[in-house]
Amino acid sequence: MPMLLPSVYRIYSTSAQWKDIRGLTAQTTATAFNGQLPDWVAGTEATLTQARQNCTSGGFTGVAPTLAQYRTGPLDADLRCTGTP
Repeated sequence: MPMLLPSVYRIYSTSAQWKDIRGLTAQTTATAFNGQLPDWVAGTEATLTQARQNCTSGGFTGVAPTLAQYRTGPLDADLRCTGTP
């Protein structure tokens, strides 16, 4: 039976880490979690441009990412992906 999660939860990872941790890909995660597992794309070394690209990548859980992380000076920041709540 698929696990249902409230929309306030996001999975913080990268596609490579997610596959290592859960053994799932974007295609298998969407099936396992009934397409309801939004992701927050990690990227502490990413630029704002890379974060924008991550927002349109399709995500590692098979659901469009809601947030994408990037570096701004010595700090991490998060870009809210367009079209997400």
